[in-house]
Amino acid sequence: MEIYLIDQVKPTSKQRAWNAVRYAALYFVIVVCWMLCWEYLWPSRTEKHAAVEGILIKAFFTAALWGASMSLFFNSSNRRLLVTEESITGVNEYAGLWKSRLHQRSVRKGKIRTIREIKYRSGSPKGTLLSERSMLGARMMGFVFIPASLPEYEALKHLAESWQLTSS
Repeated sequence: MEIYLIDQVKPTSKQRAWNAVRYAALYFVIVVCWMLCWEYLWPSRTEKHAAVEGILIKAFFTAALWGASMSLFFNSSNRRLLVTEESITGVNEYAGLWKSRLHQRSVRKGKIRTIREIKYRSGSPKGTLLSERSMLGARMMGFVFIPASLPEYEALKHLAESWQLTSS
């Protein structure tokens, strides 16, 4: 079994700020929808309806706090790629504020359905996505990622292509 340690690139302050904005925007949409539904679909007889501006202000401040805390405290700290004769496994250890979590995905020899080259996006490195599912299933259920920064990238990519499921 070969083990490849993937170099973790520390995010810059600009990337951390964009991550905080993304988390905050997601949480803002969720909170605003929840608060508006709560106020207008199930109104209380004893309370007056809250103004929409008040709901937006409360949601904005909670979303900003949540986004900042998520981008500061939840980082991926350790990534490994385990290659055996029968499978390729990606292991991510996430170090959170209170606990760590292990996230693992595998692809087996002869079962790979999706191989896709991923170009560089904001905060994501270039590499290859491997999955035993379709592209939609890979995005929803997880995939193995081989970063292009590995010295053995081309050899691993060719190995995965040789393991790709052939339709009969």
